[in-house]
Amino acid sequence: MEQILINLIAGALGGVGTGKASPNFDLGTIGNIISGLIGGGVLGQIATLMLPSVVAAAQSGNLSIVAGCRGID
Repeated sequence: MEQILINLIAGALGGVGTGKASPNFDLGTIGNIISGLIGGGVLGQIATLMLPSVVAAAQSGNLSIVAGCRGID
């Protein structure tokens, strides 16, 4: 329960901070808080669920991060 509350609070603060830092993404104070709550809650839960599998892959040596870039034709 505490983890969800932390994710929601951090998300709300992140939403407000993003709105203030980038006027292009500013949804107004209430919009920034709501989008931050949603983002923090959803992404916080996904990251918490994925973390054990990422750690296990890193410990077994099967973790590879590949970044690709396509050239402009």
